[in-house]
Amino acid sequence: MTKQRIKIVTLIILFIGLLQSCTVNMEMTFHKDDATSILMEFDSKEMIDMMQSKSDSTSKKSNLNKLSKEWKSIYQLSEEEGKPISKDSMEVAKKIFLKGIYDQEQETGFAIKMERLDKKELEGFSDSENKEAKMLSPFVKSGTDWDGKRLIIDMKEISSKKEEKEQEKDKKEEKIDELFSGIENMLKMIDVQFNATFKFENKIKSIKGKHQNFKKIDNHTVQISMKFNEEFDENKKNDDKIIITTE
Repeated sequence: MTKQRIKIVTLIILFIGLLQSCTVNMEMTFHKDDATSILMEFDSKEMIDMMQSKSDSTSKKSNLNKLSKEWKSIYQLSEEEGKPISKDSMEVAKKIFLKGIYDQEQETGFAIKMERLDKKELEGFSDSENKEAKMLSPFVKSGTDWDGKRLIIDMKEISSKKEEKEQEKDKKEEKIDELFSGIENMLKMIDVQFNATFKFENKIKSIKGKHQNFKKIDNHTVQISMKFNEEFDENKKNDDKIIITTE
């Protein structure tokens, strides 16, 4: 399979479209084995309120009211759509859930939950031909690499500032690159606040690397908080990667 290069921020834009502002809260729990649990919430209430004040907001608003208020697995959603997931991705699809976030009856965002997925499961799900699987698979390529003891955080990938080496590409890959590049450039005009909390079952033993958007909360928790359209302070030491080793 061609290496998945869609970043968190790219998927956010694909999901919520051309927004003025959005808040993304993510919590990742790194278990003692190589499994990872993820909870992400996308809050676009400010954007919804703005849309409602415009006369042409009716059609846009209707497109938002699709997700259930209750958690539904990707497996269940696919069954309801009459598009069953392949057997090789079925078990993983039962561990990934979606739901809408509502303010009274108004949908203001959505949430994604993944329960204890290991590397093998995540890679298999990424290879699935299912639409929902392809849409959600970028979350497993979220700029983090966990092996059960050590976590490597790629800060450039998370912030969408990663420079990729030139390589030979076919026309299809070039078109995809152009699309992704255009989407990422849109971030410069969009106010997206990203807050990520990383929790570890085992105690943190050491942290290598520094970044202005990264901080340690306690012996089991670190946090990243940034706006995707902000420029990093060149006067501060910002390492490309943060390496966290647990006991």
